[in-house]
Amino acid sequence: MIRFQTSGRAKNDKLPQATRFAKELADCIINNYSPVSVQVYSEVSEDCDNIYWYSDGVFNR
Repeated sequence: MIRFQTSGRAKNDKLPQATRFAKELADCIINNYSPVSVQVYSEVSEDCDNIYWYSDGVFNR
């Protein structure tokens, strides 16, 4: 199994819009590239707002 992780950072208090975009992107990937599982998480701190995408997959050769 392979875990893919990528992240992005929301600027200027745009976390609500960035979170909505992150969920839409995850839904698009799930709908177009099944069977793929993608989860979206966000982390809020004083300095920055981070959004993470995690995807687990098994790749056959």
